Formats: sequence, structure tokens, C-alpha cells
Amino acid sequence: ELDRPPGRPPGRPQRRRRYPTEYGRKKQYRVCILKEHWNCVGKLFEYLNFAAINTPHPILNSDDYLLWKQIARELEIRVNGVLSPAVFYNGAVETIRRNQQISLSEYIKQYAPYLPAEKAQNGIVDYVWAIFFFKEGDYDRCLDYLSKIAPKKLDFLRFEYRALLIRVFFEKREFELAAIQLDSFRHYIKDEELPHEVVKLYWNFYRIMVRLVKLYRETQSNKAKAQKARKLLQYLHSLSPKPLTTDWLIKKINQFIALHQ
Repeated sequence: ELDRPPGRPPGRPQRRRRYPTEYGRKKQYRVCILKEHWNCVGKLFEYLNFAAINTPHPILNSDDYLLWKQIARELEIRVNGVLSPAVFYNGAVETIRRNQQISLSEYIKQYAPYLPAEKAQNGIVDYVWAIFFFKEGDYDRCLDYLSKIAPKKLDFLRFEYRALLIRVFFEKREFELAAIQLDSFRHYIKDEELPHEVVKLYWNFYRIMVRLVKLYRETQSNKAKAQKARKLLQYLHSLSPKPLTTDWLIKKINQFIALHQ
């Protein structure tokens, strides 16, 4: 007992130190390389997403953007065994943008099983379907899918969820409900800690939407309403960065002007 090295319990044999085998070293090296590749893809993917917000048409239509989206998905699954909701969502939106319901079903069938279990249960797939039906003009089905989701569980998409809900009520011409949701949206942005650039996107969306909803609720002459709408369109073009869903906002303002000319 006196010869026993300090720190080792009596009667317990000293463990032999294990050194990694050649196979183990190669496996560890491959994992490190894959993780480095994933980090590079992630950074480039991040840059492309940010560029797509600011200059959407050339970036979103480029082959590079589509290629890196596919690589990001496949590499993340290979490295981590799961697919993050952010990458899943981006791929789904790209599929929706091409107006292909069958492709969206196939995309969800292929990639949804790789979502972390708690994320899949938190409504990301339902939210993707809500976006699809909004784009199709089926606002009732869109609302059905949105009603299944607890927005706080959507993480990074909780603000887009609220913005989509506002747009659904607007399209259904339920302007009172849209106004209530806009007021809630304003308080929600104030209470959350977000990066400055992201906050500006949401605030600019709020500034345009609240004025547009107000125009529909006003009881003025058509001429006065059309004049206000033109000023609103000028104001939108002056904003930087451009609001969330800029193209949709421009379309709705132009429709209002045409309706009241």
C-alpha cells in the first residue's frame, strides 16, 4: 500500500494508456476536414443569404446560390447527422419560389426526417406549407397551417411568422385584424434583442404596412387616397435597407393606386 502511487484507490489496477490506431487517426482527421468544409460553406451561405436580401434578383437566380444551398444541406447532414432549421427553411423557400407543389412535397419528404426532433415538432414544416399556400393565394389554408404553430418555438422565424400573419389578414381584407397584429408586431420588435440590420428590416416593414392598412380604413376621396399611396411608394423606395417582403409591398401599393385612380 505504501508503494501505491498517490491518487489511485487501493486494489484498483493501473489502466493502460490507449493510443489511437491508424484507422482512428484517419477517421478523426476526416471529421476535422469535414467540419472545416462545413464552416466554409456556412460562412459563404451566410454571405449569400445576406446578399439575397439586399440584391435579391441576381443572387437568387444565380447557379452559385442554388449550388451552395444544395452543398450546405448535404454537407451538414454528412457532418452532423441532422439538418438545421435555417438550412431546411432556405431550401424549402427556394422550392416554393419555383411554384412547384410536387417538388415541395418531395423536398419535405427528403429533408424533414433530418431535422432535430424538437425542431420538427415546433412547426417548421407547417410554416413552410403556410408560405406555399400564401403564395398560391389560398389564404384560408395558409391560416390553418399558421394556427397550428406556436410562434415562439419557431426561433429565428418567429418574426417572419408574425409578418406573414399580418399579410394574410390584409389579403383577406380583414384590416381591423391586420391593424391589431401590426400593433402586436411593433411591441414584439421592441422587446426582442436583435441585430441592428435585422431590426431595420422589420421596422421598415411595419412602417409601410401600418400606413397601407390605414389607407384602406380611411374614408377619403379616391383622389386623396391615390395621392397618399404614391407618396407611400416614394417613401418605401427611400428606405434603407428595403423592408421585409419589398416586392409584395410595392405590388399592394400599386394595386391600391390603380383601384383609387
